[in-house]
Amino acid sequence: MNDPSVHITSRIRRIGPAFGAVAAGALLCAMAVPIQAQQESAAADAPVATDHGEAELRAMREEHSSLQAEMEELKVELTAAREEAALKTEQVASLESETASLQTQLETAQSELAAWRDEAALKTERVTSLESETASLQTQLETAQSELAAWRDEAALKTEQVTSLESETASLQTQLETAQSELAAAQEDTTAATARLTDVRAELERETRELQTRLSAMQQELAAVTADRDEIQAAGERELEALRAMLPPDEGGTLDLDAARAAAGEQARVLRDAHQAMNRRGANREVLQAALDQATTELHRAQSLVNRIQGGTLYQVRTGDTLAIIAARLLGDTNQWPRVFEANRHVLENPDQVWPGTTLIVP
Repeated sequence: MNDPSVHITSRIRRIGPAFGAVAAGALLCAMAVPIQAQQESAAADAPVATDHGEAELRAMREEHSSLQAEMEELKVELTAAREEAALKTEQVASLESETASLQTQLETAQSELAAWRDEAALKTERVTSLESETASLQTQLETAQSELAAWRDEAALKTEQVTSLESETASLQTQLETAQSELAAAQEDTTAATARLTDVRAELERETRELQTRLSAMQQELAAVTADRDEIQAAGERELEALRAMLPPDEGGTLDLDAARAAAGEQARVLRDAHQAMNRRGANREVLQAALDQATTELHRAQSLVNRIQGGTLYQVRTGDTLAIIAARLLGDTNQWPRVFEANRHVLENPDQVWPGTTLIVP
């Protein structure tokens, strides 16, 4: 049989499950009218048809029923496909919204990552600077400890000398006691040696005076050695305190920032007075130059102690320098001069007047 419905149904079944069902429904609806017309035409010609025509009519009716049932099934599939398509549309919208949210979160995370990287670079620079300062301070500490060890060795040597002198004094004391014992024995023999008593007594008195003189001299020497030992110990303790005063508390020292600044301020005043005296008419420039050099050295030493606590870079002012020039030279920007002034208020009275030879701390 060359029924077109067979070819149409075959083509519909080759279409996808969702859109195929929709297309099948449309095509079957279009098929229903011609099929029904064929059935009605066959029924009108029934009285004159042959047996073969009646058989073909029954076959067409059966096929029509089959197509009608298949069309109902396709309608059900069409409804399910439409519902599935609506669900897919909702899922696509949800995925698009979630994608936009994830994109926003990704941009935020990238921005935060860049900020963290910048901060990590700054921290790395600071760690490098602190490591350099720590190495310098460690070197200074080792030098101070070496000097202290030398002083301790010298004090130990003096102590050994004092011990030796004390031992020698004890030996002399024993000899004196022996001589006194012999003198007593000689006095017991005075009855048998009356003729020699005067000579022996004079001799003993002379020896006694010599021994007493030697004993007195030894006692004086012992006193002098003891005084030297005490002075050495005191000097060692003073030196130790001076070394501690040059170290910050976290390194076992007693260096105080306010005290260090006050000392530096006093040396800056001396340097300033020396400069002003040099500018007076009739000044003894040779004497004042020596005082100026001494004040420059002392100020540098005092500022070095301040710098060990405060931190920074030491710079000695040259003739013609200003705070702006120094800021440009060391900080790369003339407008940074207030930072230099704030770090050195304890040695500067006026930011517009900086005396040559002044040691500054550049932060």
